[in-house]
Amino acid sequence: MKDKDMTAMAATLGDIATAYSVIRGIPDGRRYAGWDDTAKKLLSMKKLSASTYVHAVDQLQSELVKTRKLMSAASKILWFHSKSPVKIFDKRAADALDFKNGSYLDYCGRWSSEFKQSEEAILRAIEKLIQHIDCTTIPPAGRDEFYDVVNQKWFAERVFDKYLWEKGGK
Repeated sequence: MKDKDMTAMAATLGDIATAYSVIRGIPDGRRYAGWDDTAKKLLSMKKLSASTYVHAVDQLQSELVKTRKLMSAASKILWFHSKSPVKIFDKRAADALDFKNGSYLDYCGRWSSEFKQSEEAILRAIEKLIQHIDCTTIPPAGRDEFYDVVNQKWFAERVFDKYLWEKGGK
């Protein structure tokens, strides 16, 4: 996201909100008047850390729309900004975690606790994926990028997010 100018970033935010099905909570959707301000803020923001991301999500959700909470939209947008350590809040993931209500900080605590229990299995699955790369459609020219991506912490966290999303949809 950081390599975009403000206009391109604002358009990308609408695309992210649409792709992650949170656009319906944002007044005027893609035409939301606040996309430029949000883009400007994101472009000036440093990568979030373990000590800053919860506050950033809380702040962004209150800035997106003053009249309702948009924790899901804020967490998804900020995940694209910084990836790890941001935890994506999603109703289906919350259902999978049996998280009924509470703050984003509470959700992150539950998410992190469950992730720790699954992390070793996820890392083993990623290692098997790496070992069987010849069974994929990833061309040899793209394999360095593949190795770079799958060996980052955010990738394992995103695998867990997808697991929660599937589990919460049942």
